[in-house]
Amino acid sequence: MCAEKIAMSEAALTSVARIAMSMDDGDMAFDCVKRMKLLGITARVRSYGPALFTFCNKGDIDKVFEVEAHMSENGIQPEESELEALLRISIAARRGDKVYYLLHKLRTNVRQVSASTAELIEAWFKSLTASRLGKRKWDAKELAEAIENGGAGWHGLGWLGKGKWSVAHTSVDVDGVCMSCGHKLATIDLDPVETENFAKSVASLANKRERNSNFQKFQKWLDYYGPFEAVVDAANVALYCQKRFAVNKVSAVVNAIRQKLPMKRCPLYYCT
Repeated sequence: MCAEKIAMSEAALTSVARIAMSMDDGDMAFDCVKRMKLLGITARVRSYGPALFTFCNKGDIDKVFEVEAHMSENGIQPEESELEALLRISIAARRGDKVYYLLHKLRTNVRQVSASTAELIEAWFKSLTASRLGKRKWDAKELAEAIENGGAGWHGLGWLGKGKWSVAHTSVDVDGVCMSCGHKLATIDLDPVETENFAKSVASLANKRERNSNFQKFQKWLDYYGPFEAVVDAANVALYCQKRFAVNKVSAVVNAIRQKLPMKRCPLYYCT
């Protein structure tokens, strides 16, 4: 292709990377991805696969995470198959810091893992290495703040506590109670990054849908008078399951939400 002066593409370079993988040459496969960036070609998850899996098969954890870092720098998020391979080599190398990092990657990128990944995670928590990791002491206030900032679903402070993990297969009843530990599932919120991305997406959709609307003015008003702990779409509430606008229904919903808010402040409600 080069001799004929034919422009290279992502597909062509990925094919070369796969050839390199068949030759067990991870460096060559990785160079193909690096070349894409130099040529202004947008790489994809599949572009990194040959290099990542070759280094994983070789047990070269430093090279593996060099590839993963390159993916992150270029805005490419690994999928479950890549994360499973990364997790497997991290567990084999007894790298608790990498395992912790990857579990959060699975939480944000995959959510519901496959059976093979679940078995790998279970094997980690049953391992001797996992029981020896973790801080013996931590700041309770810092932990509470970290959990709150993370939307109540995680803290991101690393492994806390030492000792053998309790691992069990269980189910959750209709009331959200775990049949193993007896605790009820907690409601979690979006973390700050997810919240910001969601807000930008909603704003973008609103501006595209109604170009001549007052949405941007509303955003400025909200920035000035906010923040509000809750927002109620009064029109949808009032017209829910009926043809007429029921003001009393809006009042009931607003008052009910207000009682549940920490500051007991009246939520913002609007009607369009």
